[in-house]
Amino acid sequence: MTYTDQTNHLRTKPMLDVEWEAPIIAGILQEMTNWLQVSPKICPEEVCKAMHIEVSGQNTGNGAVMLDARKRLRVRAADLGILPPISVICEDGAPTDALLDFCKTTGTSLDWVFAD
Repeated sequence: MTYTDQTNHLRTKPMLDVEWEAPIIAGILQEMTNWLQVSPKICPEEVCKAMHIEVSGQNTGNGAVMLDARKRLRVRAADLGILPPISVICEDGAPTDALLDFCKTTGTSLDWVFAD
């Protein structure tokens, strides 16, 4: 879906939905900026694609949960002096191999990553 398609989609939604989603959209943009600051070598397109998958399709409605999970991962990785995984959730809602590898390597619990 292109940026224009997404914009047109937002225009057709009832205003209450857009107002409800605005803080999540702002949070996603801020978290993407934070991730790009962690490592300038991370490709912005990869982060953007990963974050889009995490909050669309079957994963719709997961915005707040994913923002919290990404923040935890970013902070944990910074504490350990390593890079966080770029992709966290697959299109089917399952954790990505990158996330599972990160958790196994660092001793991080999936329960902690996705804690409420």
